[in-house]
Amino acid sequence: MKNSAAGFYTAKPRGSLDAETMEWYSMAVLDTLFIRKSYRRKGYALSSIEDLLLEFPDQNVGLSFPISLSMKKVASKYLNMHPRDRMKLWEITGCGSEGNCQILWYLFKRCTNKEPEA
Repeated sequence: MKNSAAGFYTAKPRGSLDAETMEWYSMAVLDTLFIRKSYRRKGYALSSIEDLLLEFPDQNVGLSFPISLSMKKVASKYLNMHPRDRMKLWEITGCGSEGNCQILWYLFKRCTNKEPEA
């Protein structure tokens, strides 16, 4: 696959309009991420998150809900590697208006600290 793309992602900048809901995005959002099968498990998804956070250095960045299990693993790995970004990466529903976004780091910590079911 010489000279072929490993994948792509789409991002929506903060303040862009969702034509369907007529709402404005409250933060930059990673809306879609696709990595070709032959390129997976090589760090491209991790690089995409890092790239997006570097693109919007003074902003929070959202991952649009629902987030796949594999993307949650990538995001968790990224946040463990980059503690400075733990309060900047969010899960958002819709455009991320108040009440429709959660800090991913807290979600991951809550899931790992659950009591085992009897």
